[in-house]
Amino acid sequence: MTLLVDARRAASMCGVSTATWWRWDAAGKVPRPPRPSSGCTRWRVEDLQQWCSLGCPDREQFEAAMPSH
Repeated sequence: MTLLVDARRAASMCGVSTATWWRWDAAGKVPRPPRPSSGCTRWRVEDLQQWCSLGCPDREQFEAAMPSH
């Protein structure tokens, strides 16, 4: 089962504000979020955990290091 969290929870997990999280997303600094439906953005908890364990690389580097979902 894949657990998904919203921006508020993702930001909290990473110790930043929600506004900072959205800025990082726009800049391509966080894992690419799946969008389960229009207007709904969520992040996979396992992606966030892996992203942190890899030292929080930018999205492009993270995707290169991870197998496809």
